[in-house]
Amino acid sequence: MMLDVYFEDQHYQLEVDEALVRQGKEFFERIDRDMDAGWQMGPSFVDELGDKNRAQIAASKLMIALENRNEAMSKAMSAYIVFRLPRVSAVHIDTTGQMLNTEFVMRE
Repeated sequence: MMLDVYFEDQHYQLEVDEALVRQGKEFFERIDRDMDAGWQMGPSFVDELGDKNRAQIAASKLMIALENRNEAMSKAMSAYIVFRLPRVSAVHIDTTGQMLNTEFVMRE
């Protein structure tokens, strides 16, 4: 599946390996354990993270991976976003320090 990623004036169209989404459960569980105690999401600390919050955190990491041309991390974070939000088609990543403003577009 394709995931469109937007931040600042950049647009990336990423091919998300659905096999990686299915097989990455153990890796995704490790990511979730890191987030289970809550997360600083810009100026706000969020104690209980829902799927959208977890995907927003992953989107922030995805942006950094894309900027650094880290293909392995880009693939992992895009797969995690699809794992958390299976109907996602695009992500608009906030770059102003307000991670909670990162938005997702869902397929119908």
